[in-house]
Amino acid sequence: MRLNMGAAWVGFLFLLAYSWVIFCEENCGTFHMRCDSKTIQNGANKAIVDSNIMGELYENASKAQGNAKMVKGIKGLKVKDMRPPNVTVDYLPDEGTRMCIISQLTVGGKSFIGGPMEITVKNNMSILCEIKKNTKKELEIDLKKCRVDLISCKTNLPSSMLPKIVAKFLNSTLTKVMPGMMCPAAEKVVKVMEKMTSSSWQKQPIGDRGAIEYKLCKDPKITQDGAMLQLETVIHKKNGDKIEMPQRAKMPKEMPPKKEGFTDVLISADYMDALMELFADDFRCDVNKAKVSSLTIGKLAKMIPSISKSQPASKAVKAEIRLKEPVKHSLGPNGSYMTVHSSVNLIAEPKGKILFSFEMVQRWDVDYAVEDEKLKLKIKSVSTKEIKVTSKSPGKVEMEPLKKYMQDIVKTACMPAVNKALSDNLVPLPNLMAATYEESTKEFKKLPDALMMHIHSEPVDFSNLVKKMGEITSKGEH
Repeated sequence: MRLNMGAAWVGFLFLLAYSWVIFCEENCGTFHMRCDSKTIQNGANKAIVDSNIMGELYENASKAQGNAKMVKGIKGLKVKDMRPPNVTVDYLPDEGTRMCIISQLTVGGKSFIGGPMEITVKNNMSILCEIKKNTKKELEIDLKKCRVDLISCKTNLPSSMLPKIVAKFLNSTLTKVMPGMMCPAAEKVVKVMEKMTSSSWQKQPIGDRGAIEYKLCKDPKITQDGAMLQLETVIHKKNGDKIEMPQRAKMPKEMPPKKEGFTDVLISADYMDALMELFADDFRCDVNKAKVSSLTIGKLAKMIPSISKSQPASKAVKAEIRLKEPVKHSLGPNGSYMTVHSSVNLIAEPKGKILFSFEMVQRWDVDYAVEDEKLKLKIKSVSTKEIKVTSKSPGKVEMEPLKKYMQDIVKTACMPAVNKALSDNLVPLPNLMAATYEESTKEFKKLPDALMMHIHSEPVDFSNLVKKMGEITSKGEH
């Protein structure tokens, strides 16, 4: 019997351990992102626009030709025109991310019959990328495959000459030169995209309170809905010490249905709790009659009669409010708020004698916003939920009036200081390539234990690139 019980316990512990491992494999970190294909697409376009890739591509195309006769019977072949590429992105589960880059190149020269000749080649470069976590727990994008396929080839030569010349052009140029010219450019685009996220993995200051850094806690998972990134958050105090991340809240195992064209971000309540440790001193609040004129023996005696013994009604009182426990965030469909558990001493001025002591639990309702691509928290209201008297022989206490009085005091004298600290010390968010938080975050969705944002990636403006490419090709003709 004892042996059977022992075996049962071993089985139970094994099952518990296995379940925990499975949970950890499925879910980790306090900051989750579901990157939409539009975000990756616009990231690729931004990489093309912001870098000199098209200029280098033009130079490579020109060098690749040299003085050689790429098409028999044609002299002085030059690149006449290059159009901005059209990029599309697809997610291939268990394979990676596929980018199709459609580009158009026009070359020109003098044909053997004496007239000018132009050939416009439109091709589709299909590349397969792997998005992964490197040894530094940072995002890495590797080019795994690159293939160039012809879409169309047009020329101004007479149709009777097309078959032979076009065939030679395809054999000598497209099959030999284009992949060697285009694929290195594609690899550079991928690495520029990777670099665009580099600031996310660096330690960034939270004003003068500390710093934050994000790291991938597992390899991104590619699904049809997007690239799933799970980030762990490391928050540092001003002295460099790391804040231990709470393990109170659990991130949703699955994200809500996807909103087309948007990248989704989930922030855990644990993330918020750890942040609040940087602001613990701002919850220390000393309130006197100068801040709240009603803070006198006479006013308090209406709620705490014992406080008026041998004290004149006009005597001023100071309220010392201190955090009793770390601030805890609650996030859910019914709202978002912080639970603030404080100790309060009511002290006679100026001698400093403690007249009355109690603990209180308050709900501080929170609003969220994005400012300068950083997260901003703002307290919008305070309500007292519970008061527990800690003084000996307190006598009768009018609890409800005292609750209301304390929430008015905190709202008037304490809440503004906390809001100023939160406003002066905004929290950096991970970079999303071409996406911006501020331009697209109009509202936050509250899920159980998590805050959700929908981030929209604006299309990239190619007008400057078109102008720049026109200047490059016109120089090449002189």
